Amino acid sequence: MFLEEFGVIFRIYFSVLQWVIGVTRMPNQAATIKQSVLTRYAKALRAANVDRWRLIVRPDGEHEIIVESNDDHPTADNNDWD
Repeated sequence: MFLEEFGVIFRIYFSVLQWVIGVTRMPNQAATIKQSVLTRYAKALRAANVDRWRLIVRPDGEHEIIVESNDDHPTADNNDWD
């Protein structure tokens, strides 16, 4: 009996507290980028023989792909010591 009354009082108190401070339940935010879009970018860059790249997703939904040139990393072809 006491626990039931305490539970009702607590729920009322908590709902009033939420109303006073303006706390409401927020829905889950949608992902800023979908996995299918990221996979499409990765496949296109792999097909273009790009080894190193980064993706920046801006809050407004804009996507920026930054590609490092292959000249930045020495390979067997352009190594001065060989």
